[in-house]
Amino acid sequence: MENFLDKKPDYSWQDKAIQKWLMAGKKGMIEAVTGSGKSHVGMEALAKLYSEDKTLSTLIIVPTIPLLEQWYDKLKERFPNERFGRIGGGYKDNCNIPPLAYIITIQSALRNIEHLFSHCWDKNYKCFLIADECHHYIDAPVWSRIVKPPFNWDYTMGLSATIENFEASGLGQIVATYSFKDAYRDGLVPAFNLVNMGISLTAKERENYLELSDKISDLVKKVKDIYEHELRDIPDHWFFKKLQQMMGKIGSLKEPLIEKLFLALFKRAEIYYMAQDKIDLTEYTVREFIKQKKKVFVFFERIATADYVNDNIAMRAGKKLIDKIRENGELWCRVYHSQIGKKERRQILDEFQSITSGALIVCRSLDEGVDVPDADGAILAASTKSARQRIQRIGRVLRRGDGDKKPIIVTLYAKGTGDEGVTSEDHQEFEGVASIHEPQNRVGYLNTIIKMHTVHYQPLEKPHQQDKWLYVGEVDVGDAEYLLKIMTQRIRQGELIKLEYADRNPIEGQYRSHTSHTINFYGHHAPTENLIRLYRERS
Repeated sequence: MENFLDKKPDYSWQDKAIQKWLMAGKKGMIEAVTGSGKSHVGMEALAKLYSEDKTLSTLIIVPTIPLLEQWYDKLKERFPNERFGRIGGGYKDNCNIPPLAYIITIQSALRNIEHLFSHCWDKNYKCFLIADECHHYIDAPVWSRIVKPPFNWDYTMGLSATIENFEASGLGQIVATYSFKDAYRDGLVPAFNLVNMGISLTAKERENYLELSDKISDLVKKVKDIYEHELRDIPDHWFFKKLQQMMGKIGSLKEPLIEKLFLALFKRAEIYYMAQDKIDLTEYTVREFIKQKKKVFVFFERIATADYVNDNIAMRAGKKLIDKIRENGELWCRVYHSQIGKKERRQILDEFQSITSGALIVCRSLDEGVDVPDADGAILAASTKSARQRIQRIGRVLRRGDGDKKPIIVTLYAKGTGDEGVTSEDHQEFEGVASIHEPQNRVGYLNTIIKMHTVHYQPLEKPHQQDKWLYVGEVDVGDAEYLLKIMTQRIRQGELIKLEYADRNPIEGQYRSHTSHTINFYGHHAPTENLIRLYRERS
């Protein structure tokens, strides 16, 4: 019997996205969930334009070296007879004859574009700009210089899973979107469990948080009064970016009042980032995953104010957690961060891929372009405040796999702090894809995690008949809602399924038609940690 979660992935969304981009005048942004093949959209758009104009020159901007290398490899595979150049991160492939495309990091773009693409503007050749993972840099000053004269791009495409603004300078508007719901429908991402748990600060942590909040309010008022002229007409979401530009490097004392504000903001964020209850609950959850022979990522994301004050709080939090885990026994548990050498980072990821159970603590983030090993779940122990970036982080962890796993994504946040709004878009974004659990207290959280085991399907080598039913396999399930969803999928495909507890207490799915169905539970309403027998109606 075919695995009952199998579904052939459908990538037709990519062709539809390209058509929408063409209809928009060959300018615009594509917002698509991580893992859905955004780079393929860019390459096929390039292929389309190149087939019409063999003198086309293309610039692909990326935010990281791994993405540069990934694009280069994919382009060489897609266009084996063409030349490509790489610039950034030690690469400097200056070609005498312009290649089909240059892949360049955003840090290297501005100082290289003029001489690499001067033939386009001097001799009126057509040029194509692809901005991959554009959410990283479209608000940066360097970007505004890349998309303004003397640089004139005939065609532009932005690619990202998390575009905050509907329109971006030089790229145009969002012309196509592809959500988690779409990707789940097409078999590109699995269903998953999402557990959002609010933790409480200790009395001392809460006292310090409130004191700093009052201090920050006073400082913000003073800053607005003193710098009224400089801050006039600055949008709210640019307020702190503008202040950072005015302040310069921390410690320079160029603007001591602004520097004082940023230090206070960082100290307040540090409270909920490093909250004791959060560290304790993270350690417990890691141990629960490992006890069930599973692998889990633990993410400590960056916070903006940490960059401004030159403090790597993510590494400090990761070290605090790993020390706590190792106090209570030897487990496979490693820390992954950017200050480790490239070779060692690759070795850590390879080890994590090969082990049966363990935890990989990721400080800041796994760069786009890095092949993420398969895991059974992730704990977002300290998240970015951007709900959109959190959605992308979840997408980086999810993999289609073999269809017999339902990953568990845990988010821990501190109640009554700036940490709290991170889960605000979950129901809208993940409805129909994730089973969302929001325990109200620590006991409820612990029970949820303990009972939430991955569904495993074990087919029988020699199915046998029982009355009119063919006994085909067994299911170990801890999630009734997920079981219902599986049954519904199979029933809609025209099969009648009966599930039965090993103790012979039956659960039946009663088929009505190809489009409507009824599933009734007898005996036990919500199965948890039960071995269930799976039957298919014998033809």
